Amino acid sequence: MSRENQKTLQVYEKYYRAYLEGEAKREKARPGKTKKEARFVDEGFKSLPRPTRILEIGSGSGLIAKALSSLGYLVTPSDAVEGFLQEMRKNGLQPIKYNVLTDEGARKYDGVLAWRVFVHFTREDLEMALAKILELLRPGGRLVLSVQDGNAGGEWVDYGGDYQMGAKRFFQYYAEENLRELVEQAGFRVVILKAHKSNAGIKWLYLVAEKPLGVRPELQEYIEAEILPRYRTMVGHHENHIRAVMARSLNFAEQINREGKQPIDYDMCYIVAAFHDLGRAVDPDTHEKISAKLLLEDKKLPEYFTKDQLKIMAEAVEDHRASAKHEPRGIYGRIVASADRDNDAHFMVKKAFKIFSELFPDSTEEENLERARVCLLEKYSVSGYAATKIYFDDPDFKDSLKEIQKLVTNLDEFREVATGGF
Repeated sequence: MSRENQKTLQVYEKYYRAYLEGEAKREKARPGKTKKEARFVDEGFKSLPRPTRILEIGSGSGLIAKALSSLGYLVTPSDAVEGFLQEMRKNGLQPIKYNVLTDEGARKYDGVLAWRVFVHFTREDLEMALAKILELLRPGGRLVLSVQDGNAGGEWVDYGGDYQMGAKRFFQYYAEENLRELVEQAGFRVVILKAHKSNAGIKWLYLVAEKPLGVRPELQEYIEAEILPRYRTMVGHHENHIRAVMARSLNFAEQINREGKQPIDYDMCYIVAAFHDLGRAVDPDTHEKISAKLLLEDKKLPEYFTKDQLKIMAEAVEDHRASAKHEPRGIYGRIVASADRDNDAHFMVKKAFKIFSELFPDSTEEENLERARVCLLEKYSVSGYAATKIYFDDPDFKDSLKEIQKLVTNLDEFREVATGGF
């Protein structure tokens, strides 16, 4: 952590009220400003599978976190300044105290947002932050950030007007090519990089970067073009669900490889996740066997995998159902079985109600609500078949499990969540 960043942080700790007052004036002068910025951020995150967990670094008052939450994201606001944390709590948010330069992240996220935060980071600070963020993200996850545009260099300044705080802060400027180089060297793939000018006349760089999946590009192209589109007409198991299982599978694979227990092939994890529900279009009740057969019969996969690898993947697909009487036969089966679950209790309830409403369109709302509740109770109660088969450390799922176990026993709250829409 540089001297520049440390001293700037001290300024915010002392003068945070002046910053909040200035922000309130800017919001009053330009109604809708925060929502507009949130839509700008949404451009970077909207392709991620839902539900999407976002960590915001340097949330300040939490205005953008609130706006993103209204768009359906599961946002964890954070800040290193206690005054900002108190302000967010006062406004109904539940932030965490987090300094990306000094603290270790305890969880993985689908996205990380740093909106007008890295303006105070030297090049060395930013390199360190990018390395940390790469670790925080799941494979395929995205980083959205903004910095001030200008020739590489920095200065100490206290802006005038609503931006004045009473003490100078350090500001670092980044040219487009300079920012791109830093982000790519950290291991990201730059998706969007463009400049825009604020109403105050400040030129900003807006960047969206993606953590690579770790999968062969040609294999990914085949799955994107030929396999994922086949899910788009399936009831309850749409493409979004498959993409979420793929991302979670690769995250578990990365976790296992980091621990050094046994080498996991990312390509194999990716294929198992991509094929695991394909048989539902034929017969939902025996879909795992049909999906395994479709994998073995696929004409393209032998170009990338040996017969032994194909057999291992087919067994994993066949073993993925949480309701199966037997345990998965191998590590790839345990990975996809663990990944094949949603990690947000409200999303689970809404999804279950939507599925039964589509399957039984002539039934009453109350009848489909009860079908959804009973299904979730059987699956996620303390002794439920999905609740007891957790093969890897998964903090998000554990939290969701506690929440859904409460929801299925409270009929009024269950109805309110289920019928609230996505």
